[in-house]
Amino acid sequence: MSAKNPGSGRPAHHEAMSKVSVYLSHTLTHGRLLEIELILLAFSTGILDVMTYADYHVFTSIQTGNTVQLAVGALQIGGVNTNMVNTGVVLGVFVGGGVLLGQLGTWVGPRRRSWLLATNFFQTLLVGIAAALRWKVATESSGPGALGIIALLSFAAGGQLALARTVNVPDITTVMITAAYIDFFIDPALFQWNNSARTRRLLSICALFGGAFVGSTIYKFAGGAAALGLSALCKLATTAIFLVNKRIEAPVQDGHVSLGDLEEGDVEREHDDVGAVGAAASAGNRDAV
Repeated sequence: MSAKNPGSGRPAHHEAMSKVSVYLSHTLTHGRLLEIELILLAFSTGILDVMTYADYHVFTSIQTGNTVQLAVGALQIGGVNTNMVNTGVVLGVFVGGGVLLGQLGTWVGPRRRSWLLATNFFQTLLVGIAAALRWKVATESSGPGALGIIALLSFAAGGQLALARTVNVPDITTVMITAAYIDFFIDPALFQWNNSARTRRLLSICALFGGAFVGSTIYKFAGGAAALGLSALCKLATTAIFLVNKRIEAPVQDGHVSLGDLEEGDVEREHDDVGAVGAAASAGNRDAV
């Protein structure tokens, strides 16, 4: 016979499952922990793109370079030897990953704990499979094995960027560094001590830089598979941390959030983030947080 909870009269395992279900349905708050997770993903991106550029002459995350390479290669200008197949596959699969995982995340709830855990774990799995293939099977810069690896990585990258954009932390995209540079330079409060947005942009830039240099070092001394393995570990760590993010607690009335009732991380964000917090809190109310 199943043990019952004295208070509810329901079997204990049903009670436990219900608590897990409610926990996974939480909409996560903006806060320092979410920012740290995105910065860790930016670090992972730096590692990833160093490896794919060195091995396959494409970027699986940063698509500006691929778009330019595709045009240069198509018109065969400048004496540049562009691998059109690799570049085309990366762009196409990246778009597919962004559309599929982006739309699915929007439908489920982009900051719902269950979605963040699922999509990050799935992306980690794709990068891990690519690392295994690079280590044991495909060591060439072109051909079916190479295409399989860059397809896996591009799909994961599309999903990662979709995640970063839909959790509404605009200062940390995890991929696009040019916009972060300019937003940092033109910030009218650049030299003020208390400027959270500036600090987030700076940390995002440093994470991409750091990931690129760490990835280059690992690639040089241990190979491409090791670099991919470290990128996968960073994504796995991010997935694990999502288990402990705080949920939105603020009461919502008529779509407005009371900042006095928000959690500590949300209160500290600047006024330009308040609209995003309110939208996320409204989503949390619909999800019965």
